[in-house]
Amino acid sequence: FKEIGNQNYRSNNYKEAYDFYTKAISISPNTNTLYSNRSLVLCKLKRFQEALEDAKTCISINPNWSKGYYRCSSAFIGLDQIESALHILQQAKDNNCYDEQLKNFFNETKISYLNSKSNQEIGNPYLTNLFFDIDIAVDIDSEGQHNVYALRPFNRDEIIFKEIPIASVKLSIESWSEKCCNYCLKPYQLYDFRTNKIINLPVETCPNCNIETYCNRNCLISARNQFHQCLCNNLDDTNNLLKLINFCNQYSRPQAMCLARLIAVIIQTKSNSNDILEHLEKLNLPSVLFGESEDLLKQEYELIRNCFPENVNEPYLLFDNFKILQNKLVHNVLKFEIDGLANLNQKKTSTKLKCEPVSKQLTIAINNIVTAMGLFLKASYIKFSNEFNCSIISNNNSHEISIIAKADISPGTKLLLPRKNSFFSIF
Repeated sequence: FKEIGNQNYRSNNYKEAYDFYTKAISISPNTNTLYSNRSLVLCKLKRFQEALEDAKTCISINPNWSKGYYRCSSAFIGLDQIESALHILQQAKDNNCYDEQLKNFFNETKISYLNSKSNQEIGNPYLTNLFFDIDIAVDIDSEGQHNVYALRPFNRDEIIFKEIPIASVKLSIESWSEKCCNYCLKPYQLYDFRTNKIINLPVETCPNCNIETYCNRNCLISARNQFHQCLCNNLDDTNNLLKLINFCNQYSRPQAMCLARLIAVIIQTKSNSNDILEHLEKLNLPSVLFGESEDLLKQEYELIRNCFPENVNEPYLLFDNFKILQNKLVHNVLKFEIDGLANLNQKKTSTKLKCEPVSKQLTIAINNIVTAMGLFLKASYIKFSNEFNCSIISNNNSHEISIIAKADISPGTKLLLPRKNSFFSIF
């Protein structure tokens, strides 16, 4: 009966297909694929409520089969209940039982929902796919401007998403190895309110270059595995890495070190480099940075190029490609702060993250706030405004950041960060 039903479906004989699937179900009532097939033909017959019931039965029989969720969400969409469709697709994602078809359908449904809330055609499929694990969607308009929209309600102080930068660096280059860890950017001095004492964290120095320091051996190993091995394995009498640091300090260009680390990440993490490069190529940005000195850019390029072995053939170590990458990085980095006071003594408050430090009384005295810049695959898409509705905070004593709602946010609302998080505001 199932095979005859399949033949009728392929011939667009949906009523006959329904009859044969029904006969098959009467013989084998616990076969999830039969309910899935009958749900499909019921959707074709526009009998969406019945299709929904079959899809739910399919999921109850086998909750680990992605197609049941696909059928269920299709039925909800047929009933014009797109929020319910998103909910069931989220359930599939949470149960880790989705395939590429379901993932694409989830993204298409997100975009449809976003359009229904904003009354305009927005939502970029590639970028929405990039944000698959987060309840937001991204659009690039005709002028190349990217915007991020909420797909569900977010309450004030609720975390929208978390992210670790691909590459990051502290903004103050002076005293390069004294203030914070060069990997996680955690301050070396913290104030413990429980004992009213300043804690000096141990420091691990890279044994190869003796320049960059880290708060523990794990950070040192992580840095070497992700970017630092490239940058300090080409040291000679001219000490190229130190020259680059001095250049960053002299011209207030911390982005040069961030760019060097980004190229090192691309070279060292081969498994992720294609994703990073694809992402950067997708950004519709101008290739010339207005007001940029060509001589200064060439000097920056030479210093960064000298940090890498001559036999490394990374395309972004060619000057023309380097200029494009530099421009895209400058347009897509965010400022953020890592505050030792807030991180060490975060108060537990239900499921919300407390945003303000417990006290600021020793902030200046122990110099424990590190201002950093980072390139993010996701957070960098959020635009800046004086009328912002979300902000960046650091957490877990690391350079992982959280985008947190600063007001109640409704579905379809554009996310906006305060201008203080914009890299350009530091000049």
